[in-house]
Amino acid sequence: RSSTSGWTESPTAPGGWPACRGGHPGRDDTLLKRAVHPGVVLKDELGQLRITPAELARQIDLPASRVRAIIDGKRSVDGDAALRLGHWFGVEPQFWLNLQAQFDLVMAASETGDSISRLPTARGLPDIRTR
Repeated sequence: RSSTSGWTESPTAPGGWPACRGGHPGRDDTLLKRAVHPGVVLKDELGQLRITPAELARQIDLPASRVRAIIDGKRSVDGDAALRLGHWFGVEPQFWLNLQAQFDLVMAASETGDSISRLPTARGLPDIRTR
């Protein structure tokens, strides 16, 4: 699938969903290399189905402003929205939560990943299992 929003199709993204290339410089962490906001997926799917965000909102009993905010990337998909979207699209709610969690991780890594990587780790502590 391709999107009109500038995202490109990635053969390695789950289900062939669009993915952005990014991640943490200097790290080979596959988890932090790809992310797509759930709103991009939602917008693309609604476009393919020719359903307006307002109509989806009506059918899944959510305020239209909430659906629009998710599509615009201004709001996260929470458990309630994931349940409703999963039900309507016939997929597991976890799909929507996974998209959101992946996106959040990539954003956090890009904002604070360098400073976090310089923090101490538990590896330097004595092994408490041998006591």
